[in-house]
Amino acid sequence: MASALVGGVILAAVSLAPVIGAPPTGNDALFSGKALTRLNILETSIAAAGACGLPATAITNLISAMAAAPQLTPASGHSGTKVCGNINPVADTHLTASALTSMWAWGNAVPQSKDSRGLGEEAFQPQTIAHYSATKGLANVRLSVPWAADQGDAIRSWVSASVAALHASGQTVSALGGDVGWVSNPALVSQWITAAHTAAPFNSIQLDVEPWATTGNWTTNLPAIASYVAMVKQAETTAHSLGMKLGIDAPWWLSTTPYRSGTVLSAVLPYVNTVSIIAFSDHAAGTDGIIAQAWPAVEEASGALVPFTIGVQTSSDSVAGGSQYTFADKGSAVLEAECAKVRTAYAASALYSGVTVEEYLSWLSLGK
Repeated sequence: MASALVGGVILAAVSLAPVIGAPPTGNDALFSGKALTRLNILETSIAAAGACGLPATAITNLISAMAAAPQLTPASGHSGTKVCGNINPVADTHLTASALTSMWAWGNAVPQSKDSRGLGEEAFQPQTIAHYSATKGLANVRLSVPWAADQGDAIRSWVSASVAALHASGQTVSALGGDVGWVSNPALVSQWITAAHTAAPFNSIQLDVEPWATTGNWTTNLPAIASYVAMVKQAETTAHSLGMKLGIDAPWWLSTTPYRSGTVLSAVLPYVNTVSIIAFSDHAAGTDGIIAQAWPAVEEASGALVPFTIGVQTSSDSVAGGSQYTFADKGSAVLEAECAKVRTAYAASALYSGVTVEEYLSWLSLGK
């Protein structure tokens, strides 16, 4: 009876439809009211269906499942005010938690004297990165994983200990990799994923493969684009066969780059579980700001029902390619304030999963 009731609540309360229409103009708080309405619908739909008698944990899980839809409509007949007395009011983490929910972490703590792949970066000691991630309240860390991570005691031990420490401090961990050579030989991405999975119990794979950085005129080179799409598809097959999700990093302009009957981004979205939309800028508003840049990609991700984060940068001006692309010279307070505007702009979409920071070491040294 309870399972049938739960199914009925979901079918009655959830209507799948993209929430993103046109980009916000002038008011970054465009969707904040809709986000609060969505939460009210979640609570009241459960109450209206008489599901309050379910265990509190079951209700919490039901709320999470329902919130995975990009838009919610009220269950028929509910009052819009009734809530279950045996659970706390729902808090929307899109609005109450820090806007910064994940980070890329490129590096490792293994001394090069012990392994040629080692970088000897002390900040990557397992307990150090876990403590920092917990202090920042991160939900996910994308931890770079060397080639053949299951081989060599030093590398394998560091990978395993780091994943264990991050899990213990409350983060999910994605194996992060981005060798452009995988595009021309997709079998290699399968080898890397398999080795990472053997080395440690990663929750997911995060691909940061950028063939456009090494191939001239990539955006109009259809065979090159096809090879990239094939590589992502190969990664999906391997990751899913090992019980892991697949995420990719995608610059916002992939959603404006034509490919076949759509765009490059629309071609890869069917093969991924999550996408990080890269919109490097040092401010949220304006035509060159994070919100407007990311918008076309957000529309495509929402239409494909793929959860997304927005990627920002704290790397040095020289690495970023200019001060306008990074918060390196702006400081932590500005980073938080501008990313809070990004969160407000996208919070009405249940697919929005926060802001991802590039990258750990530069963020660690970012001033106030």
